[in-house]
Amino acid sequence: MQLQLPDFLKEESEEAIMRRMLARIPADIDKSPGSFIWDALAPMAAELAQVKIEMGRMLNRAFIQSDDCYGPYVKMIAATRGLIPKSCTNATGILHVSGVPGTLIPEGTIAATTADLQRKIPSILFRTKEDGYIGEDGTIDIAIEALEAGVTGNVAAEKIVLLLSPISGVSAVTNISPTSGGTPDENDTELKARFFELVQKPITSGNVYHYLHWAKEVPGVGGAKVFPLWNGPGTVKVAVIDANKEPASTELVERVYYHIEQLRPIGASVTVSSAKAMSINITGTLVLENTTTLEVIKTAFTEACVCFFRTIAFQTNSVSIAKVGSLLLSIPGVIDYSDMKMNDSLGNVALGEDGVPVLGLVSFVT
Repeated sequence: MQLQLPDFLKEESEEAIMRRMLARIPADIDKSPGSFIWDALAPMAAELAQVKIEMGRMLNRAFIQSDDCYGPYVKMIAATRGLIPKSCTNATGILHVSGVPGTLIPEGTIAATTADLQRKIPSILFRTKEDGYIGEDGTIDIAIEALEAGVTGNVAAEKIVLLLSPISGVSAVTNISPTSGGTPDENDTELKARFFELVQKPITSGNVYHYLHWAKEVPGVGGAKVFPLWNGPGTVKVAVIDANKEPASTELVERVYYHIEQLRPIGASVTVSSAKAMSINITGTLVLENTTTLEVIKTAFTEACVCFFRTIAFQTNSVSIAKVGSLLLSIPGVIDYSDMKMNDSLGNVALGEDGVPVLGLVSFVT
């Protein structure tokens, strides 16, 4: 969005400014190009034109809804309402260690993924968060955290397979489940959204918007829903998703709970939970152009569908099969489709009040 500039800043080119200044010079004085008057005024006209351009930009930056308001300007305006950009968070998970019973796995032990030298992808490092001893069954599960904050720490299952420094008695390590919870710094769009929500949904005395505000200001939270009186008088339930618009990790849920506990009104009983992951399996028959393949279409559709599911997380209580079909038709190479189903149904899939869609199996045939 761009603001309507005032008249004195419109069409203020160097040439227009120069014409106005020359018009003020008496006609009997030489003001042709190359004259003393012309050469004296030309640099000033150029500088004034640049100043007016910058004035227009600064005017736009003073309003957070403007497209020209970015970075430090968004942060300064948000700070007037007590909003501070949320920092990136570290991914967490569980490291499954196998080896000799009784072997100590010290806190701070570094585990890593395998580097891909051809693609120049470095190893992603994780550290154990506590001491642990391999049990009698020859295994132990230990909590780990990515050394570097951000989404790079979200790795797939069975990718963490190395110890940076070998430990005698350890035969193998892996992560049985994916690591999660790694989120980037809050961007301008997200901070603006929180600002507008704060302005348009006034918070006061522990109302619904107050709990929503408390939950969303915790780093790593990408959305929240509040359910007042969910278990009787004085009870409040808050469901949260992470910044990737996926169900929140246990660590994130705990951080939100303890944050709200410090701020809630006296007497309120608060429950914080993660959103429920609703797996969406998609099947169908496709008609494709000769220039593409089923595998290429499946990959493109999977990426598009994941992005679409993120946009509707906590925004709707169902997944529209019509919108998913439209998404499929927007992929280059897809001519038509038939018999599309989501979770073996030809209709929309209900998510429930605290559910978010997560893409499951995608199976297409031609």
